[in-house]
Amino acid sequence: MTEEVEFRGLFRTSPSMNLVPGRWYLGFVCLTCSHRFGVMDDPNETGGTKVGGRGGFIVACPGCSATHSYAADRMVSFQAATAQPAAPVGNVELG
Repeated sequence: MTEEVEFRGLFRTSPSMNLVPGRWYLGFVCLTCSHRFGVMDDPNETGGTKVGGRGGFIVACPGCSATHSYAADRMVSFQAATAQPAAPVGNVELG
């Protein structure tokens, strides 16, 4: 079942800093650096939430710190990455 969320008004918010791998979030794509970041959990928990309304959000990107105002209909649903990054190799002396 698809849930619909409608926002009205202007909201000043912060990005979600501790995304849980595999969980779904609603957020934005930064207008400056194209980093995708979450601002809230996806209430549908499947990525099927439709967002609309005349509301907006003012939020700073956690990637580049640029602050922008986003219309609610620009909100995207995404699943946090489930793969762990590879550990850095460090300094290796070639012989």
